[in-house]
Amino acid sequence: MTHQHPISISVKELSVKYQNIMALRQVTFDIRRGARVAIVGPNGAGKSTLFKAIAGTLKAQQGEIKLFGENPLEHACVAYLPQRSQIDLNFPVNVTDVVMMGRVGKMGILRWPSRADRDLVATSLESVGMTQFATRHISELSGGQLQRVFIARAIAQKAEIVLMDEPLTGLDITSQSDIYGILDKLREHKVTVLVATHDLNQAAERFDAVMLLNKQLVGFGLPTTVFTPLLLQQAYGGTMQFIETTNGQTALIRN
Repeated sequence: MTHQHPISISVKELSVKYQNIMALRQVTFDIRRGARVAIVGPNGAGKSTLFKAIAGTLKAQQGEIKLFGENPLEHACVAYLPQRSQIDLNFPVNVTDVVMMGRVGKMGILRWPSRADRDLVATSLESVGMTQFATRHISELSGGQLQRVFIARAIAQKAEIVLMDEPLTGLDITSQSDIYGILDKLREHKVTVLVATHDLNQAAERFDAVMLLNKQLVGFGLPTTVFTPLLLQQAYGGTMQFIETTNGQTALIRN
C-alpha cells in the first residue's frame, strides 16, 4: 500500500531513554513525503536512538510518532539500515538472502518465497547494480557494496521511509557518489530518506533539509538557516571553529 499523506513522519514531544539515559528530549518535527533529510550532531546526540524509535525497536518514554498520519503499528513501510559496525558479517547469508529479508514482513516468517518475491529481489538487486554479487557472502563485500545491498533490501520491502545510520562512513568518494545516485532513484518514487552523517558539507549540499540534534532538536530546516555559528555551537559545544570564506559562507572546522 502506498500512502499519499503529505507528511511521512510526524514526531511530537518525543522523549526516549536508551540504557537508562535520556537520549532524546522533547523532540518535535514533521518531514514531508519524499524528502531527503540529513541528521547531524555530535556522537551520542541521539541520532541512532531517533531512528530506532521511528522504526519501532525502541519505545518512547513520552510523545508520539505518526507515519503517514497513522499510528505505526506494523512498520512495514520503514526500512532501517544500521551502522556497518552493528552488522554481523559472519552471519551465514549471501546477498540474495539479505535482500529477501525485506520480504519477510510481507510474506510471514514461515512461508517460502513465491516466484513474485524472488523476481522482486532480483529487480531490487539490479536497481542498485548488485546482480553479479547475488550469491556472494556478505563478508566478501566492500562497505559501498554492503550499503547497496541494504538499499536493495529496502526496495524489496517496498519501504516508503528509509533510515540510514551513517551509511557513508569509511566509503571513498566514488562509492559515496554511487549511493547518492541510488538515493536519487528513491526520490523519484517519493521515498522519504533520513541519513545520519558526520559530514556537514555533504549534509548542506546534497539534502533538502538538515536536522541538528544534540539530545534535543537544535535546528531543523534549510542548511543555510540551520548551519549558523550560533546553532552549531549549541549542538557541538567547544568542538567547532568557524572561518568566513571568500564567498561569505561560514566554513566549519571540527577540532
